[in-house]
Amino acid sequence: INSILGSSLFYLPSLGVISAGPGSLVAWAVLFVVALVILFYYAELIAQYPSSGGTYFFCKKAYGRFWSFMLGWLMWIVGNMGMGLSVVAAAEYLLPAKGQSTFILRAVFTLLWILILNYIAFRGMNASTKMLVGFGIVSLGFVAVIVVPTFIDFPTLLSTGTLQSHFNSQLFSPFFREVGWFPILGQLGVALFLILEAFFGFDILAYMGDEVKDKQRMPRAMMMALLISGVIMLLFVLSSLGVVGYDEYTTNSRPYVAHALATLGSWSEPLINLFMLVAILGAAAGWPIVGSRLIQAMAEDGLFIKRFAELHPKTKTPYKAIWWQTIMVTLFSAVIFYGYVANWVNPYKIVYVIYVLMSLIVLAFILWTIPLLRKKDPQKRLFTAPFPRAGPAVITLFLIILVVNWVSKEGSVAIGTLRLSTTFIILGIPLYFLIEMYYNKEAIQKMTAALQPKPGDLG
Repeated sequence: INSILGSSLFYLPSLGVISAGPGSLVAWAVLFVVALVILFYYAELIAQYPSSGGTYFFCKKAYGRFWSFMLGWLMWIVGNMGMGLSVVAAAEYLLPAKGQSTFILRAVFTLLWILILNYIAFRGMNASTKMLVGFGIVSLGFVAVIVVPTFIDFPTLLSTGTLQSHFNSQLFSPFFREVGWFPILGQLGVALFLILEAFFGFDILAYMGDEVKDKQRMPRAMMMALLISGVIMLLFVLSSLGVVGYDEYTTNSRPYVAHALATLGSWSEPLINLFMLVAILGAAAGWPIVGSRLIQAMAEDGLFIKRFAELHPKTKTPYKAIWWQTIMVTLFSAVIFYGYVANWVNPYKIVYVIYVLMSLIVLAFILWTIPLLRKKDPQKRLFTAPFPRAGPAVITLFLIILVVNWVSKEGSVAIGTLRLSTTFIILGIPLYFLIEMYYNKEAIQKMTAALQPKPGDLG
């Protein structure tokens, strides 16, 4: 639940509301259904192929070395971006004031928490699990503190015995910001694209599959987590729109604080900020565990620097991989801060959209491992997802339509963002060949043979 919700509670509702107004609730409902379908395919893979290599391991079994490296590379880039975004978001929400001193404090805060979260991952799975559970409890507590007082005015109930609510249904009018089906669908499509990653945090379980004792219970646990998260998110957005409204969402960088102030009073602001901070950091906390395992798995296969597969003699964690990704998350966070210095238009959103685009590429390839692995490995599944071919095809087409719609609405900004995303993908190609040439003797021999001139060519 912690991995699914995380920072989604604070950043994504605003993106949805700005794009489609109160009608973004429809986008959230559609997204929940799509996420539930996708979860079926993840559940089959995780239950059938439990591995610390997670989604990279599925791709390796289905696609071979080159594509498994490219997808592992993208997974790693996406994860580092996601953690950087979460920690920077925590810094921005905690320190919203403008000015050079605040900017420096944000940078120090970001670096400090990157170090702390990676250090906890270094300490081992026991410490990491306790941390994730703690963050998850705080996230649920935050939602309860925000949502329940929206529908029940406790001071009035206790003082007069009258049941009243802060919820104002008039704030939902107009429900859609556009008129006509095509403009409305276009707006909903943009909202869906921007909030698309909200429910996809369940893939963190893929990297912990080999440590689960009862593999058959994993699909049910994943479905329960998604159902709970879906209900929580819908209630959170519904209650917020019923108190804050569209206009405040478009002008206030912290609408959840305005929500709390309206329902609980001024005393609640420090508490809400603390809840927010812990919940967002909880979203970032999973990546040091997942990312280090991804690097370890790739290094063991000779698709990354092999030293990163080494385990610490005491903690039994891939400590070199953890400190390497600490450096990389710091660099990605620095890019966001540089965007503010260079006066980019909303640098946080630019990096976030790149993160979404690359996540969708990885997601599509993972879904297509289902039909490929059923053909390669036809043994009985612990959990069988429905429609192994039609499902991935329909979802992939759906994702493509969302991207095309987003490009048509955003124009040159979207095209520029696509180019930046493509750059990250292209960077992986020479890196793959460099690693193959260094570690794989067969690759060296094949390359040498290919470059040697044939006898007829010399004549």
